[in-house]
Amino acid sequence: MTESPQTTIDHECSKTVSIPTRSQRVEIFSFKSIFIKASALALVFLMMMMVCTILVMGCFAYFRVNQFLNQVPLNWSDVAHLFQSSQTHHVQHSDQVSNFLVLGTDTVANKPNAPVLTDSMLLVSLNARTGSINLLSLPRDLWIDAYQTRINALYYYGLEKYPDQPERFPNEVITELTGIPIHYTLIISLETLGQMVDALGGVEVSVTTGFTDPKFPRDDVDLSQEQDPSKLYKTITFNEGIENMSGSRVLEYARSRNSEGDTGTDINRSERQQAIITALITKLSKPSVILNPDTAAKMYLIYDQNLTQQISLLDVIVFLKQLFPIRDQIELRSHHLSIYPDQENGVIEHPPMASTQGQWIYSIRDMELFKQEIYDKLAIKSM
Repeated sequence: MTESPQTTIDHECSKTVSIPTRSQRVEIFSFKSIFIKASALALVFLMMMMVCTILVMGCFAYFRVNQFLNQVPLNWSDVAHLFQSSQTHHVQHSDQVSNFLVLGTDTVANKPNAPVLTDSMLLVSLNARTGSINLLSLPRDLWIDAYQTRINALYYYGLEKYPDQPERFPNEVITELTGIPIHYTLIISLETLGQMVDALGGVEVSVTTGFTDPKFPRDDVDLSQEQDPSKLYKTITFNEGIENMSGSRVLEYARSRNSEGDTGTDINRSERQQAIITALITKLSKPSVILNPDTAAKMYLIYDQNLTQQISLLDVIVFLKQLFPIRDQIELRSHHLSIYPDQENGVIEHPPMASTQGQWIYSIRDMELFKQEIYDKLAIKSM
């Protein structure tokens, strides 16, 4: 018997349309309800975990800061004021580059009552935008015609001219000589450098050329009184490679001047001192080191005793805030002035001693080329 059209349509509809039963609708509703509740619980749990994490971090930070404050002459009010002030404080710079003149003094190496000379002089440029730090050593025997003196005597004359600010005179003269705007002048003795190294638990210094110095002056002997060479000196040796140096070892590496060959020259000494500063900055750039409350306290006390009058704590905080986000980009580059005739276009030279009244000096061959080389090596735009 043939089915009618209406019967066929009803048959087909019954195949394709499925209406959920009451029990199925209850199951679907229950599943949605459970899903919403689970999601809400997960969100609440996540928020609780975030709150707990913030609280734990806050307590941890409070503990660390409090541990630091217990060792230094600061309190929470001082810290709050400093960080609030740092929001609007601006460091000295030219186009985001701050220039430092670092004067290294070494009174221990001098005889008692001898004039305080700068054993080393360093120009440092810090680019807060890129994290680039360039170091350029100026030879201590560089001669300045306008003042008829070596640059290592500038600090001594500064003590006479500006007794309360002896670093001001070297700043003025080196600015005039190089054309570089110097924003900060720092006086750091080798003893202070050694204290910083010990506060950091030592630093890894790259010894590029090994050497032995058989006549290194002993610290505990008065050179003006003792005449016996066996008591005046000791032998020190450094081997090529990376050495984790203590403060006393760093001072030996920086001060040595009686080894054979090129390792006994002032140029090599300046290279060694740059290597030490590079190692110091490298270690200071590690968060695990500087965020250690005990280490930070030791470094602050050294700063407070030696550098607080030369660069303010606000400046230090702002520099740290600028560099911390780009700490992985910090790049240190060491430079020296080119010397003629070792380099054909050298900007300084050692003239015959007969023409300098027997004085060992470096003279500037061409003032414009001299200034341009300094700008290039410090990566500073010409004025």
